[in-house]
Formats: sequence, C-alpha cells, structure tokens
Amino acid sequence: MKFLSKFRRLTGPDGSKKITRSALECEVTQKLRERGAAGDFSPVRWGLHYTGTVQGVGFRWTTQNIARERHLTGWVINREDGSVDMELQGPSVQISALMDNLQDCYAGWGANICLSAARELKLEDTEDSFEVRF
Repeated sequence: MKFLSKFRRLTGPDGSKKITRSALECEVTQKLRERGAAGDFSPVRWGLHYTGTVQGVGFRWTTQNIARERHLTGWVINREDGSVDMELQGPSVQISALMDNLQDCYAGWGANICLSAARELKLEDTEDSFEVRF
C-alpha cells in the first residue's frame, strides 16, 4: 500500500507525472526557450544551484550523461551542504532541455530537485567537454 500511495503522489489524475518546479526554474527555462524561439542558437553559459534530493541519487552522473548527449560543456559538483552546483554552456534550447530531462528523470524516482539559484555567466572559450568534479 505504501508503494501505491507514493505512486499516486507522483502522478496527476490522468496518470501523468507531476513535476513541481520552482518559480525560478520556470523563469529560467522560459527565458532560454524564448531565446531559441527567436532563432538565437549562439552559446550561453549558466550557473545553476540545485537543492533537494540531489546527492546520493546519481544526480551528477545523470547530468553529465544528458549534457554530453546534448553537446553541452561545463561541470557539476556536490557541495558540503547537500546541494549541487553546475555550469552549463551551449545553445539555450539545449540547456533548457537538460533541465527538463533532469526534472522528468527525478520525478519518476520520487526525488524532489529544486533550482534555487541561477545566473548567466561569461562564456568559457577553452572548455570542450562536460565533467563531474570532486
């Protein structure tokens, strides 16, 4: 019974996954999507800070896999307070897609991830891959 009630909390009335995003995440993904919709595919760099269930669940490795699939560069690292920081660089539509993929992936596991800080950064010209940092 416990398993079924957990499943019900994760799905809407139609059986679809419920994804709870912070207001900040909604704002950032909309800004990134609008840039892509306007035809701007030049690279951008964003620093993102996630809190919630982001350590001990493969969050860094999942982020790395998705980032590499989407040809993004940057890094991700665990922080001592249980949060995760990352910097992502590439087309804005690919960064917003990565954020969607993370939410979709962890909503399915029942993990709560929350984007709690974000800022646009200066591009790193020498970076050519995405890595997990320790």
